[in-house]
Amino acid sequence: THAERLVLYGESLGTGVAAQMAAEQPDIAALVLEAPFTRLADLAPPYLLPGLAPALLLDQYDTLSKIPSIRHPMLVLHGERDGGVPGGRGRKLVERTHGRAHGHFIPGGGHNNLWDMGAGEAVLAFLQNRQNETAPDEDEES
Repeated sequence: THAERLVLYGESLGTGVAAQMAAEQPDIAALVLEAPFTRLADLAPPYLLPGLAPALLLDQYDTLSKIPSIRHPMLVLHGERDGGVPGGRGRKLVERTHGRAHGHFIPGGGHNNLWDMGAGEAVLAFLQNRQNETAPDEDEES
């Protein structure tokens, strides 16, 4: 099907939406998350009263709770010097997949410069590996 060739790609706030779509769509080819967060409320400034951010948000975009149920191949890209979403959040997501996700963490990478620092090549290599894993063996008869 066409969905089996679909790669969902989310960046920053879009990672919450991409993860939700991946959790709901069983037939996609892969999920790529660039500079992902664990939950939207986790990005709230520390001076907010504890519990206030989750109470104010209609959608939590709780990727951390959704990611274990996502069975698609996943790539998580994160800059080690991301000032918007700390790189530890991406690592936590990778750990939560129990080996189903590949993490690509870029030393010196920020929140908006990962493509300038080789993220594009990492995405292409990940997708090429995914294609090679699913390609039919040329020696097999159809």
